[in-house]
Amino acid sequence: ASSSSSSSSSSSSSSSYEMPWSTNQEWALQDKISKYTINIPRLNNPNLKGGGINKTTFALWYTMRDEVTEIMGYDIQYLQMKYAALMDVDDYDSDSNSNSATNTNIDAPPNPPGILPFIDEFEFRKNGGIKGRVYGLVGIEPGTEIVTSPLKDVEQTLPKGFILTLDGSCAYELGIPKSEMESRSRSRNMALSSSNEIDDTDYNNNNVGYPMDLAAMKEGGTNLVSDLRDQSGRVAKELGDPETSQMIVNLASTTAVLFGAATAMNMLSHHLTVNVFWV
Repeated sequence: ASSSSSSSSSSSSSSSYEMPWSTNQEWALQDKISKYTINIPRLNNPNLKGGGINKTTFALWYTMRDEVTEIMGYDIQYLQMKYAALMDVDDYDSDSNSNSATNTNIDAPPNPPGILPFIDEFEFRKNGGIKGRVYGLVGIEPGTEIVTSPLKDVEQTLPKGFILTLDGSCAYELGIPKSEMESRSRSRNMALSSSNEIDDTDYNNNNVGYPMDLAAMKEGGTNLVSDLRDQSGRVAKELGDPETSQMIVNLASTTAVLFGAATAMNMLSHHLTVNVFWV
């Protein structure tokens, strides 16, 4: 799960309901849900969405949505609704025109698992609870920072991706620890800083790829033209024909200019490519 995707996960925007839905999504949801299904003690909390009251079977909906490609971006309650509809299909007639998938996953729960509130960018607190940004809690604005009451059985629940409060009133699906989020942010900033430094060095010193010393290029081109003139002059002198001699000299000069221009364009093209890459 990621913080950026979590912030929009609890909203029931109409755009989520307009996203395409086909047997690809049905099969992915049906095949993967058992992997993310958990059983926890009965919770009597009216602030739980998606049938959390008196539920004992829940799914890590947010984590599943962020990890399963076919259902990424969908609203959590919409996925639960789709799963409920999928489980209502008792018989699938292969000769019919129905597009509904059959329940081929025998481990898939027969009833839609409940939805736990999702807490992201979390860190453990001295009071025995955790602090983080919560999503999917009734009456609480998505992304609000909260501190939970003390927890129990952390050693058992944490590896499974959720936590349970000591009084048993609430459980939370876990996202990414705050320390990991900060580490990712630092790594991203370092990468951006490095690319900017390289770009500045390339722009100011022209030392990435080929050296862009235009003065040296001009001098080299002049020397090339001069050398070709001398060589062609000697050849023309041996021929003894003034018109032929002049033609050879002119041809040599033109060839040198074209060769120099082609070399310059090649170097400039490489330079521009490097700049575009780093930008």
